[in-house]
Amino acid sequence: SSTTRFAAATVVAATAWRAEVLAKATVLSRTVAEAETMLHAAGAAALLTDDEARVHPLAGIDDFADPIDREAAT
Repeated sequence: SSTTRFAAATVVAATAWRAEVLAKATVLSRTVAEAETMLHAAGAAALLTDDEARVHPLAGIDDFADPIDREAAT
């Protein structure tokens, strides 16, 4: 699998400090699959943006997204 560089990560977790730590760890992940596995294990959801401006919504983030934003992202 190819390596992806993430420019940003927005993470929703049970506490703010956990979301912050997971966001930093997610940006350091090498692949979307690696990031998703880590976040799933932590019970968190995320929206990732890679260095080519592609958006990667990960499982669970839809629960927190505005319906209008979901349409714009597709």
